[in-house]
Amino acid sequence: MDSEQDKRLGRRELLRGIVRGVGLAGVAAVAAMLGRRALLRGAESCDRKGICRGCGQVQLCALPQAMSFREAGKEFNAAQRVAGAKTAEDAEKKRGEGI
Repeated sequence: MDSEQDKRLGRRELLRGIVRGVGLAGVAAVAAMLGRRALLRGAESCDRKGICRGCGQVQLCALPQAMSFREAGKEFNAAQRVAGAKTAEDAEKKRGEGI
């Protein structure tokens, strides 16, 4: 009977260890993600001379050029929903004309 209790305690400890490990890995992943984001936002410099098109960091970048680029992309996507509009200005013209 003692050996069965030892096995149960062993299994319990194994499960506790697994849960602790998974929890620790989750906390470490969140900390790494937040740390990376803070580093990227803290670095207020641009390696591409302010040209955001094609930059892999544009979605995380806090520089004003990147924010403008993202906003322009949203406007362009909205313009594409209007039939035949190639730019946001074309979409506004078509909306104004009632087409």
